[in-house]
Amino acid sequence: MRECDEMAIPKHILTTEGSWKGDSRLHLSWLPDEADRIKSSPSTLTVEADGNRKYVTLSYAWEYEGETQFGQMLVAGDRDGETLEAGWSDSWHQSGGVLHLTATSFEENPAKLNGKYPAGDGTFWGWRIEIETDDETLTLRMFNIMPDGPEEWAVEGIYKRA
Repeated sequence: MRECDEMAIPKHILTTEGSWKGDSRLHLSWLPDEADRIKSSPSTLTVEADGNRKYVTLSYAWEYEGETQFGQMLVAGDRDGETLEAGWSDSWHQSGGVLHLTATSFEENPAKLNGKYPAGDGTFWGWRIEIETDDETLTLRMFNIMPDGPEEWAVEGIYKRA
């Protein structure tokens, strides 16, 4: 168990506090024409830690077909301080629900948060969000994982400090 005075979020995520600007790419893998599958748009991202530095909120905006979309993710360490947990929602990817994600490695960079969602036909699909940081760049990558295992990238946002 981690000491109470240690951070409840990894240092590499905590150091991303502030405003970011970049580009977001959406991969519409189901479209028949490969040229139409990738949609790019400008994107903004804000990372805020709570006053006690126990969790961070990532809030982002991007566009699809001229309409602004919004997403938000709350990331924190779990009670034992060994893994990360997140709640994520996005106005385009979901219809108001919150997806619960976990990462089994606390300090891994990129942080790899995994969750499952019902596909409507009784099966569950997986979703992974990776948060990768370095001194100048913050990258969000999202993957859709089919019930039988194969995965495809769904979103990639690459940001620089604003």
